[in-house]
Amino acid sequence: MKHCAVFLLLLAFACESSTESSFTTGACEQFGVVEPIEVPQRCNIEIAGDGESLRVFAIGPVIRYAEMVDYAAFCTAWDDVVRTEVLPCLAKDKPNLLVFPENASLAGAFIGSRGAVGRSETETLPAFFSLAQSYVEPIRFYAERFPDLTLGERLVLGVTDTLVRAFQTFPSIAERYEVYVAVSSDFAPAALSQDPGDIEALADPDLETVSGVYVATEGAAYNWGVYFSPDGREIARVAKSYLVPAEEDLLSLSHGPLTEMRPVELPFARSGMVISKDAWMPGLLHRLDALGANLMLQPEAFSGWAVEEYEGDWLPDIVRQSAWAHTQRHGSFRHTVTPCIKGNLLELVFDCQSHVTSPSQLDGPVGSFIGQDPYPGLLAVEPWVIEDPGPPLSLEERREVLRDRGERMLPGSGDPLEDAYAGKVIAADLWLPSDGRVPAVGDGEAGVLGSSMIVAEPLAPDTHQRFPALAADAASALLAWMEGAPGEEAVRAVMTSDASKFTEVDIMRPDDVVQRLPRVAVAGDTMTVVWEEEPSAEPARAVALTRANGAWTRTALTDPATGPAWEPDVAIDPTTGRLFVTWLDLREGGRPKPWIARSDDGETWESVRVDPANAIVDNPRGDAAFVRVGAQDGNVYVAFADFREFSWDIYLSLSSDGGETFEAANRISPRAQSVVPISGGDAVEAERIHGDVALTVGPDGDPIVAWTERQDRRYESRVRVWRDGDRSRVDDAPELIDAWRPSLTMNAAGDVLAVWQDLRDVTSRIRFATGSGASIVFGASARVDDPSPDAHSYGPQIARLGDRIMVVWEDTRSGYARARLATSN
Repeated sequence: MKHCAVFLLLLAFACESSTESSFTTGACEQFGVVEPIEVPQRCNIEIAGDGESLRVFAIGPVIRYAEMVDYAAFCTAWDDVVRTEVLPCLAKDKPNLLVFPENASLAGAFIGSRGAVGRSETETLPAFFSLAQSYVEPIRFYAERFPDLTLGERLVLGVTDTLVRAFQTFPSIAERYEVYVAVSSDFAPAALSQDPGDIEALADPDLETVSGVYVATEGAAYNWGVYFSPDGREIARVAKSYLVPAEEDLLSLSHGPLTEMRPVELPFARSGMVISKDAWMPGLLHRLDALGANLMLQPEAFSGWAVEEYEGDWLPDIVRQSAWAHTQRHGSFRHTVTPCIKGNLLELVFDCQSHVTSPSQLDGPVGSFIGQDPYPGLLAVEPWVIEDPGPPLSLEERREVLRDRGERMLPGSGDPLEDAYAGKVIAADLWLPSDGRVPAVGDGEAGVLGSSMIVAEPLAPDTHQRFPALAADAASALLAWMEGAPGEEAVRAVMTSDASKFTEVDIMRPDDVVQRLPRVAVAGDTMTVVWEEEPSAEPARAVALTRANGAWTRTALTDPATGPAWEPDVAIDPTTGRLFVTWLDLREGGRPKPWIARSDDGETWESVRVDPANAIVDNPRGDAAFVRVGAQDGNVYVAFADFREFSWDIYLSLSSDGGETFEAANRISPRAQSVVPISGGDAVEAERIHGDVALTVGPDGDPIVAWTERQDRRYESRVRVWRDGDRSRVDDAPELIDAWRPSLTMNAAGDVLAVWQDLRDVTSRIRFATGSGASIVFGASARVDDPSPDAHSYGPQIARLGDRIMVVWEDTRSGYARARLATSN
């Protein structure tokens, strides 16, 4: 027995050592590193989760920018973390994905002798100005190639060869260790050139031999998110669309096109990447949900952690409202992986806790960032430099302890702990079935409207029904949804006069198109279904299917040659019978603007732009989202979210001539509280992040608008309603519980009926409440949906069929999303 035990120990040691011996060389050989750091024999990461699809690593190390003296130092800073923390923990029975943080190659700008002065500076402007002096020849080269650029833009292009050369660290890591890699970095699109003239102008003077240089192929640089396969090949890249001011002004980066923000097809997931600020943008997240992303990546270079940006901040609360919140809010997102870079760069601060999220479950994982109490849906969280002291200290007392440490690490603090951040890799095993299913949990207790029913069985059992739409009048109702596997969806629609027997509508779907995001309208004998339709290899268009005089007519409302048209909505004026369809139109600079088409017969349509006063076309400050339309008595109302003030506010535009012309849109969401920057300066309005617009028109012809409101980015979401200048809160969710995605209708007494989605029951559930009076005061809410408590329900819509209240939503009780309907008697 003793000999057997010795043999087993030797065998175990051999197995543990096999990983190390197979990685005797590292990923930095191209930069002259021939003796990389040794790989430990044992894994020291506690792997969260038990999924069988993928092991994911969130890598958020501390980067000491002053130590980036050459390419070898840059590469080793990343490779050492991979070798010491990741390699011993690689899964042998599933793919491994290494997710690196935002700005991963930013330190590369200060590599070598040309960056030496910048590395010694303490402020950004002198540091970057020093690069302008060191890169005179590359800047002159690009000034001749792109003469219309600013000096800042030429400087960013001038460091292209340095940045892209350093960036080769990441495909080398992928290839050397046979792993998937996702990483964010800033540089211009570039191609390797062996032209002697290019080499003479751009070559790094510190390199002894240069056989080629990376040359910018266009006069713009982006914050890229890049995916690499285990052979080091680039799979895909996306560019951050919503930049922060420092990226626009200091780094002279360009905004990535929204049209390219699509899920990336990986063998194990449909991955959406939202780099930092993109992860708070509600319209972009809604779109990635509709496109079927199930694994979200959020590389972060967040501006500090246990410190304040504005007076009263607790920055972990802001980050909670990104990855964690959108995993709960959107039905297709199964997990989000957020790696956080750490370290002081000149006077800039980067710090946060890397984390992996999952949809919340009653008995699922719970966690929190520092200075918070635990909540479900955090699968893994990186420890901070010190532990949260926890109870019995109060939350504010705990935060004071943590703030003290955070402030001592700030640049220029003079404290021995200045820049003393810590980073630790976290990992999780995820379950991401290719058909998008989740565990089936079955039915639960009936909601306030009684037990629900499936509207129509799916045409294939292993597909999903998502984004249901509903409209009704006194005599009939129309329901629609998108059905199918991600990237293969088709719109289906049914009509009913009693909410129990349904007649399918022929959508007249052409071959080789994807249809998504339907909306519907009903007025008497007229019915209309609209949706976004994407032909193969063409931009999406808005399509309407209208029944008038008993016959259905299909019409493409937009021309893909003009530009994409996304997410249409529809209304019928019950007085005039005129039809109106709105959509997000991207013909101007690729940025979405609200447009509207009108028709009196469903066959001939005329279109105009809704808000011509918004002339911003070259950056996201002109963007719109969630455009909704309503009409009555010849008046047409269009409500939408808008980013013109670098916050998402709600605007309303009126046409009093039947949709032929529109007044300039007015902001109807309230002004937020003023906040004072810690760095000094005047108070500013807190950032608003509103979305999920809903619109109905009352019997008196007045528009009523509701939306998901985050009146300050630090706090949870609420549902707000507006009528004629008065605003009131719709939801009654408890403190720290988010509420999202409202829908409205009215009853015969003139009361407002509202439904929404919230998290008070741990999982996403559907709530209903009634509001009355001129200022629309809402009473207590009641649950509508009826799956088992472990299921999630999303995106409710409400309408009134005669005296019946109808509510439709999607839920996952069967393992696949289904359109469910509950109806009052």
